[in-house]
Amino acid sequence: MKICIAILTILFFMLSINGQAQYTEEYRNYDYFSHSYKYLNKDYKIKIPSNKFRALIKEHRFIPNAIENYKDSLAVVMYGEFDNWAQANIAVQRIGFTWLRAGYYLWLDKKEAKELGQEFGFEHPYLLYKYMYDNTKWSEDKEEFISELKLRIEKHTGNSEIYNMNTKALFRFALINNPQRIKDFKKERCKKENCCQDDINIPSCDSINNN
Repeated sequence: MKICIAILTILFFMLSINGQAQYTEEYRNYDYFSHSYKYLNKDYKIKIPSNKFRALIKEHRFIPNAIENYKDSLAVVMYGEFDNWAQANIAVQRIGFTWLRAGYYLWLDKKEAKELGQEFGFEHPYLLYKYMYDNTKWSEDKEEFISELKLRIEKHTGNSEIYNMNTKALFRFALINNPQRIKDFKKERCKKENCCQDDINIPSCDSINNN
């Protein structure tokens, strides 16, 4: 009897994990940029009555004092939009993706990244990132940009292995070694820790996901 219960428990666990993986894949494949949002305008700016926003904070047990910026507020409205933690998290990653972050991957400043997005016909930074990151979609302009990006990175890091990297590996290496990202991260860390030392160790960005 105990063996049967153990087997059933294992089977239930495996089916549960498999089901979660299927849902996660479904949420990742969802087009968040064609969704008709209740609480975002066409530019993905938050539009919601303050009383409704406070109600969502309470309903989903957010800490009011921890909501400090656009992405924090976006998390609240996305949970209100999808009523699903897994899908809301992915939506926040996509919609909350910034030109600054795109620039970290592409070794451009925020303005340059936005201009590049416009050249390729993308109004949102995540869509530019997704296109550049996709190893199956190529154009002459994209090939030229990626080649120039590799040259810049190789010149700065001295690592010629980047010429053998696919876009996934290249973007991860680019993000980790981007000198502006390192400088910005150090500045933010100094603000939080109230210090201005030059010898602060900068993390390798292992915690930053590629979405």
